[in-house]
Parts: sequence; C-alpha cells; structure tokens
Amino acid sequence: MHTSRAAEQTLRAATLSRPPKYVCRACRAQAARQFHTSIRNHADIPFFQRLQQQLFGSKELQQAEKSREEKRLHQVEDLKQRGNVNQLEVKVAKNGQRYEVAAVVVPNETTDYVQEMHGKELERIGSEAWVKARADQGEQYAGFVPKYRWEFSNKQWQMLLHHVIVEILTLQKAGRVPGDVCLGRRPHANSWQKTRKAKLKASTTGRGVTVSYPFPVEEERVLIAIDSSSPAESTLLQQSLTAKIESTVFVAGIASDGPAPAWMKVSIKDSSVKMALVKRILQITGMRVPDYAISS
Repeated sequence: MHTSRAAEQTLRAATLSRPPKYVCRACRAQAARQFHTSIRNHADIPFFQRLQQQLFGSKELQQAEKSREEKRLHQVEDLKQRGNVNQLEVKVAKNGQRYEVAAVVVPNETTDYVQEMHGKELERIGSEAWVKARADQGEQYAGFVPKYRWEFSNKQWQMLLHHVIVEILTLQKAGRVPGDVCLGRRPHANSWQKTRKAKLKASTTGRGVTVSYPFPVEEERVLIAIDSSSPAESTLLQQSLTAKIESTVFVAGIASDGPAPAWMKVSIKDSSVKMALVKRILQITGMRVPDYAISS
C-alpha cells in the first residue's frame, strides 16, 4: 500500500502544470506597454496636442508662414517700384550647377506662370504610356557585333590578340582609357605593321604587362591612328580590318602552325584591359573570348 501511494503521488505531481519560475524580457516589455504606469503629465506635449500640431500646424509654424508671406509681398512691392516684376536671380545648387529662377512669382501678374492644384495633367516620366510612346520612333539601331563570324587559324588568332593587346596597353601607357581601342581608325593608318614590332613582357613588379617599341615614332603613330573623335567602327570597317589581319599574317610568313610565342604566357590582371580586349575581339570577329581564357 505504501508503495502504491508513493507512485500515485509522484504521477500526480508530474501531471500537474506548474507556473514558470521566470518571465522572459519580451513578455515583461509587452506587459509594460499594455499597462504603463507613467503619468500623462510627464510628456512635454500631450499626445492629442502633438497630433493636432501635425495636422493643422502649431502657432510657431503659422507665425513663420505669415512672416514669409509678408516678406514676399514686401519684395513684390519693391519690384513693382523698380518696374521689373519678372526679375530673375541666379541660384547655385549643391553640385555647383547654376539655375535662373524668378526672384518672386506673382501669379496674378506673371502670364507664363500656371499654378497647378493637382498633378493629373502633368507628364509622368517612366509610366507605361510614356514608354510606349517612345518605344519606336524610327531609330536605326546599329549593332555592335558584326553579322558574320570569321574563322582564323591559330597563328592568325595570335596575331590578332597581339595587335589588340598592344593597342590597349599603348593607350593605357599614354593615359587614355583602354576602352578607346573600340573607336574608329584614321584613314590610311596602317597600325598593324607598327604593333607587330612591339614587345610584351611582364612588369618588374609582377602585377601587370608592359609594352615597348623599338622606336618611339611607331608608338606615336599607333596612338594617332586611334581617332578619339570618331565613334565605334561600322561593319564595313570591321570587314576591312579582318582582311588586313589575313594579309598581314600571311605577309609576315607566320601562317603555319608552330609553338606559342613567349608573350602569350604573360598574365593580365587589370580588369579594364580584359574588358577592352573582349570587346574589341567581339567587335572585329563577332566571336567571344571564352571565360576561362580571359580569366587566366
């Protein structure tokens, strides 16, 4: 009997729900928010008065608005006495740009001033109707990639890569943007023969590639050939450039396959040079340089 009573008491104690020994901080904060014990008079401005000021404005705001209106009317009277109501004044924005605006706008006397009470009739920039109205206005889109892809041998690809890399590094050496390599070329500027003589090698720091010419005049001619005032080359010029690649490669006598030159083992780290190289190759040949080749 004694054993059964002890087991029964133990089972009853385990099944009964016990209140928690502690209350978490979130529960206490929630209870404090619902049953706050602070006095209403402790606030600087009562809640309803603060709400009224937000909706209808305070006395200080009304007085400031009244003083601004009196100042504007006084300025209008001064301009009337001078005989020039539509006087313009120059204001300077934060970015330094200057604007000419009216010193004082008088709706009753300014004929070209229309005060809108709502924005329904104003043009909404970027709306669906705005985009559709400007979707097709007869612009002729000039594609960047040529229509036809050109097939080259390994030596021809080496010649093309060498020529483009030399042009990009020459631009960068002269302080110009590497992306200028995609600009047009001056007529009768045979820069292919000049870039063939240039040599590429890793820099002494090991973080880039340097280009050197046997004569400084050849470097100047390569820079002069890239016309900074002309847009990107058209498809016809791309075809003529491709023909120059083939003729230059065959004239040089390197059309046969052979081991890769030493300059191809040089690694390019500059991302702007890589982007200009990919863009120029795509512009001339219509073929994209693989990611693994450009990242290595």
